Amino acid sequence: MAKKLWMTEHATFLDQIFDLLKGYEDVVSVEQEPYKQDFFRVFSEAYRAGYCWPSYRVDEERDRLVQSKVQRPMIFGDTIWEHARALGLIDADSTARNSKMYFHLTSLTVWWDEWTYAWNRNPPPRRYRRKHPDNVSGEP
Repeated sequence: MAKKLWMTEHATFLDQIFDLLKGYEDVVSVEQEPYKQDFFRVFSEAYRAGYCWPSYRVDEERDRLVQSKVQRPMIFGDTIWEHARALGLIDADSTARNSKMYFHLTSLTVWWDEWTYAWNRNPPPRRYRRKHPDNVSGEP
């Protein structure tokens, strides 16, 4: 059950990335602030959901952390490249390297890996939500 949910969420994050890429196809550069920020929002959601780093568990016998056998599918620069190839957005042809999509995709994959590296070393603060936002006083 969990694997199906993970695969669905993984595909949803990749769809969000490529919907943005397709939507910004006519933009000169996605490196400008409003566009880059949209990609960062998707990254932030994927990272917080656990799709950008492997999960670990405590191994009592060895007294250390070990990688869990069951993992969420990871999203990183190479995953984004492979998905772009599967969608037919890029290919090995040299003319594709001169396209805007190739340029945007290159920028995005570099950012994604840099953001993952940075957040792995200095994790963002957790988001806390109230269980009952309408009931602030605590009365039933």
